[in-house]
Amino acid sequence: MYLFAIIKPCFSENKTLLNTIHKSIAPILLAACSCFLFFKNSQAQSDSASGHIISFNLAECINYAMQNQHDVKNAILNSQYSEEEIKASTGKLLPHATIDGSLTDNLKLPTSLIPDFSSGNLNNKIPVKSGVKYNSSVS
Repeated sequence: MYLFAIIKPCFSENKTLLNTIHKSIAPILLAACSCFLFFKNSQAQSDSASGHIISFNLAECINYAMQNQHDVKNAILNSQYSEEEIKASTGKLLPHATIDGSLTDNLKLPTSLIPDFSSGNLNNKIPVKSGVKYNSSVS
């Protein structure tokens, strides 16, 4: 009837159109109200794990539908994505520094065999280690 009250001033001069709209909408509104009153506190599902019955009222159904609607979920994800994009853009404006470092631990230093020039015997070889045990650099 509320819809009829809204439509009536718009079609006051055309009575046949108004009666047609009123007669076509009235059964639909009556059926919708009847379904709502019949299913208002009806049982929606039963939880097979615990055995208790889950019931929803109209407000809970609407709330569940709004929270689980794909468009709402996509809007939330787009909002989170936008926040991350803002953080990334802000990070590009900040100064950057690159620090590289390395440490080399030579467990065994390379050993070379050289002839013994001090004694004059060139067939006698002396082992000589060359290099450093640790090497580090920072740039």
